[in-house]
Amino acid sequence: MKRKIFVIFIILLGVLCIFAFGGCNKHEHAFAEKWSSDATYHWHAATCEHQREITDKQMHTFKGGKCTVCSYRVGMHKHLLGSALQSDSMSHWRSCIYCGMRDEVTNHIYGEAEVLSEPTCTSKGSGKQICQVCNYEFTGNIPTIPHAIGENHVCSMCNETIYYTVEKDGAHLTFGEYPQTQVTDVALETMLNLTLGTLPTKEDAAGWTDYGYYQSGIRDSYFWYRDVTYNSVKYRAVYGTAFRPTRASKETPSYNEQVYKFGDVYWFKFEPIRWRILTRSAQDIFVIGDIALDAREFNASLDPRVRDDKVIYPNNYKESDIRKWLNDEFAKTAFDDVLISKIEIGEVDNSTPFNGNDDYLCENTFDKVFLPSIAETTNVDYGFLSSFTHSNTARYFEASDYAKTQGVHVFNVYSDLENPSFQDTVQYGRKKDVGILLRTPTAENGGDKVYVYNTFGEGQSHYSDIMLYGIVPALRLKV
Repeated sequence: MKRKIFVIFIILLGVLCIFAFGGCNKHEHAFAEKWSSDATYHWHAATCEHQREITDKQMHTFKGGKCTVCSYRVGMHKHLLGSALQSDSMSHWRSCIYCGMRDEVTNHIYGEAEVLSEPTCTSKGSGKQICQVCNYEFTGNIPTIPHAIGENHVCSMCNETIYYTVEKDGAHLTFGEYPQTQVTDVALETMLNLTLGTLPTKEDAAGWTDYGYYQSGIRDSYFWYRDVTYNSVKYRAVYGTAFRPTRASKETPSYNEQVYKFGDVYWFKFEPIRWRILTRSAQDIFVIGDIALDAREFNASLDPRVRDDKVIYPNNYKESDIRKWLNDEFAKTAFDDVLISKIEIGEVDNSTPFNGNDDYLCENTFDKVFLPSIAETTNVDYGFLSSFTHSNTARYFEASDYAKTQGVHVFNVYSDLENPSFQDTVQYGRKKDVGILLRTPTAENGGDKVYVYNTFGEGQSHYSDIMLYGIVPALRLKV
């Protein structure tokens, strides 16, 4: 009997549990429409008696410091950086998963570039690099390569005739070539010296060319040069047994003795001449040299000459030694016949902007190559300061190594024309450190002075037989 009662009790208890649990499963939680949130997540909380229940729990998606779903705003929180690297064209980084703040920003570390298309002389190439950290792929252009200019200035790659090349800055171009940089490679010097043979003397030039420089107003033989082509590159050898005086008409000491030694041969490489573009038109391009290429006196003699009952003074550009040299020896060295044909013969204005005695002035000339003038180097449209006597960085010029062998003086702030110091030049000199010769004559009494610029680009006058100033030629190229 007791056993039956216990079994019935167990059955009734099971039925009651079934009813109890069945009733609970029928309960539906109620959730608030308003979002609940913390610094990381947002969710809907239960509003029924089961307040531990939540739904729709997600991480915030921030934009401008505000969650786009629940409007939670970023306050003071501890940044948590995500594991994934993000990148742009410059760098890669990791961002805070809450507010998007960048951290651990580092520039890309690229591996070896892969060439996708080779550049030519007329079109750019393309290539890519991949960051070794984040795998960002950068694709860019490869600049065009120089023309392979051969005989008659024809490029072997594009078959175009190339007379001059305008640089990327649009402010410079290269045209012609001239000895400029000194050869300092011992092995190359040794091989070049083997091509020379006998050195020249006053009695026997031995195949060298005599510069014919002056000593005390007389042409003398003490400085020579010889041009040699080695491995398809042209070089000039310079050799001297004495140094050029500072003034051609007088016996004056030389200022380049501290740079070069008697009896040594110095080699200089022929290199493209770089020119500053002053103006460009549909007809021509007006340019001046970017550095002093040589050193020459305006006129070797200070004595006036008489021609057709007219007195020709030493500062007369038309009759000057420098004009003849520029259009003969310089032009033949710097340009071949093809390039000479591309230079325009134009009228050269030889007037002066200053009042004075017209007896010391000369008429205009028609030249291919000429010295710059005051008018041109004070033209603001050409990039110069309008004042002739004030310092102007646009009128600062460096000198080639070759020009220094010819006697151009390296000026500095501690020396002047009459008493310069080479030691001061080395210690205190600036990079752009030479004065240049102008074609504009002065109207001073005597007619033996011309205008020049010193190392600060300040205009002044000096005797026409002085050869301390650099030669910066000018010309007009046909378009």
